[in-house]
Amino acid sequence: MFNSVNAAIVLCELCQRFIYHSSREELITINETQDWFYHTIDAMEDRLGITRKEQDHAISILKHFGVIATIVKGVPPRRFFLLLPERIAELVHNSNNLYNLSK
Repeated sequence: MFNSVNAAIVLCELCQRFIYHSSREELITINETQDWFYHTIDAMEDRLGITRKEQDHAISILKHFGVIATIVKGVPPRRFFLLLPERIAELVHNSNNLYNLSK
């Protein structure tokens, strides 16, 4: 679908982090949108073995496909993520267009 193993791995990690933060009631609202959570570059590298450059590339692919949104906030800066489940479901269920999207 994404034509990138790292993008798929990062998406799975972000889904897991969403579940983690949700279960701890740590999701926040940013710009009137609920369900944002943060995940640091270092934590993602430790958990996945994916460098910052690889993370940035994978995240740009996920943003291009419209399955996540990101924002950097705070001091020190943290990367916040928002999963867009409607778009994820659309891509998963619409298998006729999966290969056309990646071209």
